[in-house]
Amino acid sequence: KLKALHATNNQISEIPHEFYAMDQLESVFLSFNFITGKMPIEWSQLTNLRELYLFGNLLSGEIPSQLGLMTSLVEVVLSSNFLSG
Repeated sequence: KLKALHATNNQISEIPHEFYAMDQLESVFLSFNFITGKMPIEWSQLTNLRELYLFGNLLSGEIPSQLGLMTSLVEVVLSSNFLSG
């Protein structure tokens, strides 16, 4: 199963809902894309996720509090978005 997804600096504008079913993911690098909207709480379904890089996108709204409950998560980089919380 897929453990790492590196798709930095592409023209990705949205993350399909099927993405969150990839529960073996440990690293996600989606920085410098055009991902818009709010961060869905479905990120918390990726229970093996250790690294999440989403900086340099167009995300807005509040950071889901569920991210704080993810015990495997070691590094989260969300800078250069329009997030709060």
